[in-house]
Order: sequence, then structure tokens, then C-alpha cells
Amino acid sequence: MKNKKIYITAILFIFGFLILGLWSFGSLTLFKHFCQTLIPARSEFGKSPVLDKERVAEGFTLITPLNRTEVPVTESSIYLVDLYGRPVHIWKTSNKTHYSILKNNGNVLSAQLNPVDKNYPYAGRITTIQELDPDSNVVWEYQNGAMHHDFDILPNNNLAVLVWQEVPDGLANFIKGGKPGTEFNKVNIFSDAILEIDHDKNVVWSWSASKYLDPNEYEIPAFFTREQWTHANSLKYVQSDPFYGKESYLVSMRYLNEVFLISKETGEIIWKSPKGLLGHQHDATILDNGHILVFNNAYYTEVSPNPYGYGSQVLEIDPKTNKIVWEFSGGNNPLDRSRLTEVILSGAQRLPNGNTLITLGTSGRIIEVTPDKKIVWDMINPYSGPTSESFPSNYIFKARKYSNEYAGKVVKSKDPIHGLNSYCW
Repeated sequence: MKNKKIYITAILFIFGFLILGLWSFGSLTLFKHFCQTLIPARSEFGKSPVLDKERVAEGFTLITPLNRTEVPVTESSIYLVDLYGRPVHIWKTSNKTHYSILKNNGNVLSAQLNPVDKNYPYAGRITTIQELDPDSNVVWEYQNGAMHHDFDILPNNNLAVLVWQEVPDGLANFIKGGKPGTEFNKVNIFSDAILEIDHDKNVVWSWSASKYLDPNEYEIPAFFTREQWTHANSLKYVQSDPFYGKESYLVSMRYLNEVFLISKETGEIIWKSPKGLLGHQHDATILDNGHILVFNNAYYTEVSPNPYGYGSQVLEIDPKTNKIVWEFSGGNNPLDRSRLTEVILSGAQRLPNGNTLITLGTSGRIIEVTPDKKIVWDMINPYSGPTSESFPSNYIFKARKYSNEYAGKVVKSKDPIHGLNSYCW
């Protein structure tokens, strides 16, 4: 009888242990699923984007999915996300999105494409810039079929835009390089101009590359078409330039492999990047110390700072000495450098805590790097758009992170890592 009780007790113990195990496994699975719903974004290796909570810059990142597909859309979204990719605010637009800037009043300025103006080259095209309030109402709009790539907002609320501008016949005949017979409509070559627009949509200032660039000094790369000469891809207003302390514009011109600092007062070029340093670069900005930060795609670079001859870099350049004072290239070996290779798109932003936010445009990847080159945040854009192409479209022209205080007009909680415990990842 005693042995029978022991036997029954043992069976009940084993059965209970199995039930407990199954319950624990089920609870763990459910909890894991719950955590997955809390964290829509992942790092490159499927982990939480937050790699170092102590060193990542607090703030919210504005993601505008780049929609260049031929698939028509009825609605596009712009996301302000926390450090886990969770949207804390979403704006909606009926046009295809390109890139957006968050204003300090909680509105966004959004560059959009709809429809295409076929009188200009297609690359980086923008036709509309809308200001959307937090409820996605259009409170201001500017349309210009010649706009492309980038724009900036000035302290006085004026808008600066890049536009295609046809090169005068007298100058076009002297532009060298490019594939013969590939002019736009087999006739025209386009260059770039900067327009400054006031709130009433009047052009209050302009600059033309054709007026200030010498075709004998700058030619189109041999393997590109001749429809474009300069192909500007980033524009930044500078309130006080590092040489004279006056207003200027910083412009990246991809086809010329150059970044130019242009005096707003005279139109003259007061600084240009050293020949051979950059290759099809993007997103040049002026830092508080007067240095220039740029994402160097390092494609078709004559004299590359990269010893392996490939791989992109983020470079900080002192324009007074033309020396590279900081760079991030992914590592010191070809395998790691290859993971930071972007032929097109991409960008870099210096954050208030000294970290650098880096956008890898075609992979939709955003990373944050400390001054000592440690990656502390690594997020793959989880917001894909419709596409007729082979790969999912989670491309980003460039992303920007905004401080908690700056984003406060549309963010209820100021904590970008709120609501998650460490065991969720």
C-alpha cells in the first residue's frame, strides 16, 4: 500500500512538472510574442535596436519612407518613432513621400512627388512641399515641377529648395564627359539652382550653378548620361559660415564629387572640398564647431581615403585645413567596411551628445555611433511601401533624430524608451 502511494505521488509529481513546464513554455512564448508587438523594429541581427541604453542619444527619429515606385498610392505615412521603432506620431499624405523635416511647432514639412513633371530629369524628383499640422491637415503648400532631392527651412521661415535649371546653349557646348548622345531629350543638359521662397511663395533669392562653375574644371563622369551636369543632392542653410561669419549655403553636388560653401551675399564659392576626397557624397551639414559632416558614398572616388578602395564613410572635415578630423567607415577590415557601403542615398547627423546618426538609404538601416565608434543603436526601418520591384521598399533618403523637447509638441511621453523592461530583449 505504501509503495502504491509513493508510485501515485511520483506520477502526480511528474505530471505536475510537465504541466508546469508546458505552462511556463506557453507563458514565455506568449510573453515573447507580446514583446515582439512592443518592438516593431529590429537591428540587423534581429535584436532590439537599443544596443546600449546608457550611451544612445534620447530622442525621436523622423522616418519618411522613400517612395519612387511606379505603383500609384492613395495614402503615404511619415513616422516619428521612439528608440524601438514604435510610432509616437504619424502624419498622412495622399502623395508619394520623399523626405520630411519636423518643425518646432509640431508640424512637418514634407517633400512629395505627384505627379511627375516630364520637362525635367527624373532623379530625386519632388513636385510638392507641404506643411502638415499634427492632424495631417495641409496648412501650406508650394509646388514646382523642377524641384529635386533636398530642401531646408530658414530661421525666418523661408524655404530653400534645389531646382533643375537648363544650362544655356553657350555653356552646354563646353561641358565635357558623360556618354555621348545622352542629353535630356537628346538636346538639353540640366544643372542646378537654389531658390529661396518666402511664405507668400515669392522667390526672394536665387543662385545658379551655371553662373559660378567652370566647365573646364568640372566634367560629367564618363559612365553617366549627359542629361545632368552637377546633380546636387543636399542643401543646408548656414547662418554663420566658418570663414566670414555670414549667411551661406552648403551644397553637395554628386556628379562633381564636391561639396561647396556658397556665400549668400555674393554668390561666390568660399570653400570647396578637396579634389579626390569625396565620391558621389550625400547630406553635407555644418557642425557647431564649423566643421563639415558628410556621408561619403565613396563611389567613383579618384583618391579614396579608404585603403581598400570600396566602402562608404562618414567624414568630419575641418574646412580651414581640409583635414579629416573624424571618420567612421564600419571597421578596420574589408568585411566590416563592406557593410557600410552605399552607392546612392544615405546621410549623417551629429547629435547633441556627440553621437552620429547614420542612414544607410537602400537598406533602410539607421545606426547611431559614439565618438569612439561604438554602435549603440541599430534599427532597420520596418515601414515598407508598395512596390512593383523585386525587393521590399523600406528605402530612406535620410533620417533625422529630434530631442525630446523638440518633439514635445506631438509626443505625449518624453521618454523614448518608455514602457519596456530590459528582459523584453
